[in-house]
Amino acid sequence: MALTQIPYALASVDKVNQALGVTTGADAVRDQRIADMIAAVTDYIEGYCGGRRFLSTAYTEVQDTRRSSYIFLEHRPVTAITSVKYRTGLPATPTWVDYYGNGYLPYLGSGMIRFFSKFVPFPQAFQVVYTAGYLIDWTNFNDPTKHTLPHDLTQVCIELVCGKENKRLSQGVYQESTEGQSVTYESDRYELNDDHKQILNKYKINRVSIAV
Repeated sequence: MALTQIPYALASVDKVNQALGVTTGADAVRDQRIADMIAAVTDYIEGYCGGRRFLSTAYTEVQDTRRSSYIFLEHRPVTAITSVKYRTGLPATPTWVDYYGNGYLPYLGSGMIRFFSKFVPFPQAFQVVYTAGYLIDWTNFNDPTKHTLPHDLTQVCIELVCGKENKRLSQGVYQESTEGQSVTYESDRYELNDDHKQILNKYKINRVSIAV
């Protein structure tokens, strides 16, 4: 059967199989099981990081203004800003007008847009269309022009999938004894260690905007 994998996966079947010490293609059923585990772990990691998508994606956000001259976009790294518009009219029937291009400076890495004017607090004042995230291309893993997903994210995903696969046969078995030693499994949970949490916490986002 043909192997299917989600396009936003944080690891590839081949990378996980290398870590497990098995060969991709030798067992199609196992390969698809690994692909499904990668999808589940990817969704878990994205949820842990605030519900973000790491794959490069186009977003439209509506943001409030505060007593400041800048706004922060939710998703990072920002790779392109398509438009910045301000609202006229009522929130229920808004009219979005282009903000003049020389009136702000984008800081793509941090996701910040700094304006040359300071605003008063105003709800749903700006609409920003932009692209953010990383390129994911497992066939070109070593080409930084085609694959930019951070390696530490991939490593966390690989370790979590390997942990699940190694415990697969113990699903539903919470304790077993071998040579006088008792081992207790928590098979329904992902085991994030302190290193995993330290890595993933770098990529967390806080939602303050309205996704359109």
